[in-house]
Amino acid sequence: MQSFPQDNNSISAQEATPQIDSSQTSLGKSLLSPFVARSLTCSDYGSFCYNQRHNLIVDASEQSIEFYDATTLKKIKTQDLEDWVACISYCDQIDTYIIACDSGFFYSYNASKDELKELQKCEGNVPRIEVLDSKFYAFLLIGSKRIYIGNLENKNVISFGWNNLKPNGLLHMAKYSLLLSSFDNGSVKIFNTNKLPHLQVLLSVQTHQNKMIHALQSFCLNGKEYVITSGKDMTLRIWHLVKGRMRLLKVVRTDGKTADSVVYLENYNMVAASYEENRIDFFKLPTWRLEKTFCCEFDAKELFMMKDKDMIGFLSDMGVFGNSIEFVQLHPKEK
Repeated sequence: MQSFPQDNNSISAQEATPQIDSSQTSLGKSLLSPFVARSLTCSDYGSFCYNQRHNLIVDASEQSIEFYDATTLKKIKTQDLEDWVACISYCDQIDTYIIACDSGFFYSYNASKDELKELQKCEGNVPRIEVLDSKFYAFLLIGSKRIYIGNLENKNVISFGWNNLKPNGLLHMAKYSLLLSSFDNGSVKIFNTNKLPHLQVLLSVQTHQNKMIHALQSFCLNGKEYVITSGKDMTLRIWHLVKGRMRLLKVVRTDGKTADSVVYLENYNMVAASYEENRIDFFKLPTWRLEKTFCCEFDAKELFMMKDKDMIGFLSDMGVFGNSIEFVQLHPKEK
């Protein structure tokens, strides 16, 4: 693992200057002209992910995992399960999916070996999983005040808890052996993962003035690591992550709406944010100017980037009509 980048001028969040270093910033591509290129009907239940390594869209819903070719959207394979799927996460390092089911059972599925393995069982529904390395993974349980660490090699689970805080988000930064967790009081805790299954708390930051955090994402720009948090205070907050500390750089107000999902568009040097309504905003870095608003037919959730295809995908919540995964092509306009 790499050590975290050093910064001799590190300052506290309260002292931070609200800007991102743009001295060597790549301008990226020109203005967007996004349009929905295709869609994939999916269940109104479960989870999905994009696997660039195998060029797959993976839809984990109901009692199966369905694998689609990400170019043609043709179904390639179905892996049946005995339980309804609640959440899925993929680890490229070991080519393995971790699946949490409504029944509380966890499974691992090794794509290369086509091998399904039952792990442990927990009491409760799982909203989030993060694979930490080839042996351990972290997960949350709805309503719980604990973070859980599971073991892929056996059925052992250990947990870390707080008296008055409920974690509601996880973000693993494998490059620096860090796990970030957001909490229902608007705070973020940073953990060192060098001694798994144990977590070492490095820092706790109050990010959104006691307002719940809805999204937690990171991106790298000019060799520096940044974290984006979205809170119920209807702001995006951008932080410089250095030496295990978070420096507040920018507060972006989101027009009276809370961003539920954010993703970094490296090809365009932009950040996309979706809300509790049918729109996606595109912000240009380093100024965070609103570059484009893309209107969707239905609510857009769970944004994900498909960098190799110059696309983003999201879950389209069509209410009584079910759900679909929409794929938006990010074509630059001609100058």
